[in-house]
Amino acid sequence: MDEVILQIWKAASGQWAGRILRGDVEDGRVAGCTSKDDVEHQVLEAGIEFDRVEMLGSMPPVQG
Repeated sequence: MDEVILQIWKAASGQWAGRILRGDVEDGRVAGCTSKDDVEHQVLEAGIEFDRVEMLGSMPPVQG
């Protein structure tokens, strides 16, 4: 089973956002959060469990 990674960053707007990676595949994003903890909370509320969190310096490119 692929590792699930939650990547979190602060957007230029000042809001926080994140994306879910399953292995090398992007599996979703969350945006408009008030803090990095809020990003984690929103992902868990959606029923998505992750193995680890990575903090990024900026928004990563969309995979697809």
